[in-house]
Amino acid sequence: MPQDPMKLFIDKLMAEAGLDNLPEDYRQEYENKLRQQVDQRIGLIAMGALDEQGMKDFEKLADSRPDSQALKDFFAKKIPNFGEKVRIGLAEFAQEFIAAAKK
Repeated sequence: MPQDPMKLFIDKLMAEAGLDNLPEDYRQEYENKLRQQVDQRIGLIAMGALDEQGMKDFEKLADSRPDSQALKDFFAKKIPNFGEKVRIGLAEFAQEFIAAAKK
């Protein structure tokens, strides 16, 4: 079964920040909070890249409570180079997170 790319990203991030040896219950809680922050960052990237019509279309889509695949498809269609923008945004997030964790 292929592994969740978000889980792989979070595992790598925690390892690079030196947080991969946390007790399992604390680690799980930390991973969940980190996943929320990553999702939030992706949302900010997406919302910042939509034009006015894209925002209107997103509002209509959001009313239908789309699943994550429908959201990915929507942003990929509406935002040129969306995958690259997310990759850059997540690389910046990773740098910020690792720097803060090592303080």
